[in-house]
Amino acid sequence: MDIASRIEEAVNNNNANAYLSLFDPQFVANEVNLMHTTKLSAEDVSALLPSVVDTSFLGPSRYKGHYQFVKREIRDSLQMLVFRMYTPGFVDYHLYVLNKRENNPCLIEVFSFLNNSSLTKRLAAIFRAKTQGANNELQYIVKENKINSMLIERRYEEAYTNVWELLSNDTSRKASIDLLLRTLCYVDPSQAAKEWEGVTATQASDYLLNLVIGEKTGDYSRAHRCITVLHQIFGDSFLDFYSGRLYRGQKNYADAIGALTNLYEQFPLFDDGILELIRAYYESGNSAEVNRWIKVYKETLDADQGKLKILIAEKLRR
Repeated sequence: MDIASRIEEAVNNNNANAYLSLFDPQFVANEVNLMHTTKLSAEDVSALLPSVVDTSFLGPSRYKGHYQFVKREIRDSLQMLVFRMYTPGFVDYHLYVLNKRENNPCLIEVFSFLNNSSLTKRLAAIFRAKTQGANNELQYIVKENKINSMLIERRYEEAYTNVWELLSNDTSRKASIDLLLRTLCYVDPSQAAKEWEGVTATQASDYLLNLVIGEKTGDYSRAHRCITVLHQIFGDSFLDFYSGRLYRGQKNYADAIGALTNLYEQFPLFDDGILELIRAYYESGNSAEVNRWIKVYKETLDADQGKLKILIAEKLRR
């Protein structure tokens, strides 16, 4: 099994030990020391990895297959793997960097685009904090990982309370400020939109956040612009799911159905995509297609039939 398949299997099976075993402590230490001018040893990395590697996104059982390999890239002779993480609340992408040993590849870095954070940066920060006698950095990272987990589980109000507690201790901490902005997207998307007034999006995390804000506030032009840029960055046809939802929200059912049909052709086991297609046909008044796609859903492997029952009980309304 290649390393991309091992990453996907470990995350989707909620196997933290298997996931952590893919990182080689010596190679990770070499990368941290090179990128951040530190003197970490392999022993230091081994001791810190379980608490520093973000495993908050591992295997929520209700999102079967939520973590998928998207593409492989080569940059400066380094092999990189891009994965997509889907939850009903948001989408994120993770970039993994491999060492150069082709016969025995291992992970030396992982970067979350939504969080705009990396493993080596966290390790370097903790190492400096320890050598300088500032021992609370690890506690911050652990708490921030827990808040990430709350967001994945859609415990938005709890996440909002916890992130304010962090900021009450350090109002300038960028990681906590970024978490607050992410949480605002769900607790108060209108306020989140105000926070972005006059700010120019420049990186993937900006567009991922503004996609959520645009959809939740009905600012469809904002959301569509974000999808266009994200397509350019990641080249991921899964983003048709969000295009379909936006078009449906605009009552542009022809384009919604087109996007969601394309999505189904690429991801036929993605049950949330089929549910969106059923909604679009229902709202467009095409009962024959509604019934056809309900049948498809019922026959889809591992599709959550409970979600279909809820949709039917709600008369297929959003």
